[in-house]
Amino acid sequence: MESPPVQKVESLPRTLDDPTLFINREVSWIKFNNRIIEEAQDRRHPLLERVKFLAISGSNLDEFFMTRASILKQQIERGDFEPTPGSRMTPQDQIKVTRREILPLLRSQKKCWEEELFPALARESIRIHKPNNLTKRQNLALRDYFRREILPVMKKPNEEYLSPYVSNLHINLLVVAKDPRLRETSTKRIVEAPTDNFDRLVRIPTPSDRREGVDNFILLEDLVSANLDLLFPSTQILRHYKFRVTRNAEIDVKADENTDFLTTMELSVRQRRYGKPARLEYESSMPEHLRACLAGSLGSVHVPQHISEDMQYEIDGTFGLVDFWQLLKLNRPALKDAPFKGYIIPELASGKSIFTEIAAKDFSLYHPYDSFDMIVNLFENAATDPDVSDIYITLYRIDPNSPIVAALEKAASNGKAVTVLIELKAKFDETNNINWAKVMSKAGVKVVYNFPKIKVHAKLALIMRKQNGKLVQYSHIGSGNYNSITTRIYGDIGYLTANPQVGTEVLDLFQKLTSDLRKPEEYKYLLVAPTSLKSEILRRIERELNQHQKMGSGYLAFKVNGLVDKEIIQAL
Repeated sequence: MESPPVQKVESLPRTLDDPTLFINREVSWIKFNNRIIEEAQDRRHPLLERVKFLAISGSNLDEFFMTRASILKQQIERGDFEPTPGSRMTPQDQIKVTRREILPLLRSQKKCWEEELFPALARESIRIHKPNNLTKRQNLALRDYFRREILPVMKKPNEEYLSPYVSNLHINLLVVAKDPRLRETSTKRIVEAPTDNFDRLVRIPTPSDRREGVDNFILLEDLVSANLDLLFPSTQILRHYKFRVTRNAEIDVKADENTDFLTTMELSVRQRRYGKPARLEYESSMPEHLRACLAGSLGSVHVPQHISEDMQYEIDGTFGLVDFWQLLKLNRPALKDAPFKGYIIPELASGKSIFTEIAAKDFSLYHPYDSFDMIVNLFENAATDPDVSDIYITLYRIDPNSPIVAALEKAASNGKAVTVLIELKAKFDETNNINWAKVMSKAGVKVVYNFPKIKVHAKLALIMRKQNGKLVQYSHIGSGNYNSITTRIYGDIGYLTANPQVGTEVLDLFQKLTSDLRKPEEYKYLLVAPTSLKSEILRRIERELNQHQKMGSGYLAFKVNGLVDKEIIQAL
């Protein structure tokens, strides 16, 4: 049988200067959220999974303002009006066009919640009540709970007119009150719902709510508003309005060799709580003069700053949709997806001689379809195996009750040398990683985190074990975090090998990361940013192009979250 004729690759203009080739990244982010809301509207999903998608759309929008919108505003403040290389949009253009996309997205969120999910939840006896819809007995029980549990931990309402000390993403009440002891006809106070201490959805503590299959809640801010008289005794509450402030979450870490990086990161994370305001969400019933007053008083702690009109959003409905994640904790299996159990390769199952199996052949894993339990099993074996001497691993996002960390701590207690490279700058996981760094250090693990100028995003591990009188290096290279929760959801690739040439390079990379990053690197098997990753990807693209022109069998496959490098895009 004759081979098909080789098709010559036509030469295309290698330019990315045509703006019609591009979708603006910020606009794309918002459009992606529209697709998430479509999942929340899809009745083929179980009900609580639909609620989850709505919560994700809320979380993503919060992140957009904390990161991307904040960066655009900073560019405008610096006087940087350069258009983006692709879509030719200035920062101000992007603020305008994203707002134009966000307004209908907010209407879609409201409609999905109020017309679809909220009534559907009620039909399943999951109800979120307003105080005026509760029985007298329920309101009395909630008032007693508020007095005993919530009131003692609430911040004292600020005695100033208004204050910039409003936490990022917290639900607040702007309270207009009349105090007979003061001359003013009315005073204004800010009251913060204490979501740091309590769930946003407060279970109503009444006997009728204890029946199986019945879940009654009230929003924390509604419980606070119903009991403002306990917070303001001898004061007449005239009106109150909900609002929420989103602040810049980009952390600017400035550290030198004489600075403890962990301490610097802790301070930076704390400052995020009161960073520059990026968005004001306010209740639709709030009068214009109060909104304007609020927008002018909620700058950062150090720099008073007015929140511009284009970053103010009227909310005609429920604030903070991200908090509906709480409903996924309910024991309602019929309203959730059936649990998915990944496949366990027999040779890597618990109880097997896992090191012997990896020494015999390499394994490729595709999570979540291949269970992450096999990787957990690997580290648990390493922790107790008397022939294992050293363990190296990079950690980026870590689960709250991490079995990997537990195995590493056990290994350290068993006298093995355990080295963990933990990235403190993992966005929105900084506090979690700082805490884990301290915990592991106390357990005897060598924790390395001082990378102020780079971000260690590698997913890499090395286990060194004596076998038949020789030191064997077991490498795990992956695209996913060593996180037993997210690996059940995200698609990631993993590779296990005892190839000594790969192991030698992995060990060398760990030694560079723990000692001196300035040493030159020459790797055959690893592609390492920022020195060789990009150039080697470009070289491989060219190699496959040449192969295709000669033989018609060139092949390229990439797994990426996002691709923004101009040269690689041009090569593709």
